[in-house]
Amino acid sequence: LQNVADRFGATYTRYADDLTFSSDNANIYEALKQITAIVKSHGFAINPAKTRIRTNAVRQMVTGIVVNKKLNVPRAFYKQTRAMLHDVHTNGITAAAKRFLQIPTISNSGILFFLNVLQGNIGYIGFVRGKEDPIYLKMQQTYSEVRKKLVEL
Repeated sequence: LQNVADRFGATYTRYADDLTFSSDNANIYEALKQITAIVKSHGFAINPAKTRIRTNAVRQMVTGIVVNKKLNVPRAFYKQTRAMLHDVHTNGITAAAKRFLQIPTISNSGILFFLNVLQGNIGYIGFVRGKEDPIYLKMQQTYSEVRKKLVEL
């Protein structure tokens, strides 16, 4: 697979069973034929439903991360996390946790679960975008303020 990538001027990466080939080569369909043949010769199959060829004009995702110009999380993930933070700030932790978990009543463990999800989402944004990213830093600061208010209660 690496030899095919080299011949077509592509970068080959793999995560578990996800194979990714990145290239500006217009002959990518010929490369795909060769890649498919190699994969089949080793007893595996390419899943056509998961095979995508994307130009740089559209969102390119690899294992859930946007990889166009820089690594990024999908916009929907960012918006959901930002909405969760806004809901906590505007309506309070209990209302936000109820809305997120879609339940009429909430226990302390439900609130803790919600906070852990929120913290995990923010951490993931920082992991992908970088810990110095202004969006991550703002979310982290807002989350810290929320946690501080809870401790004061």
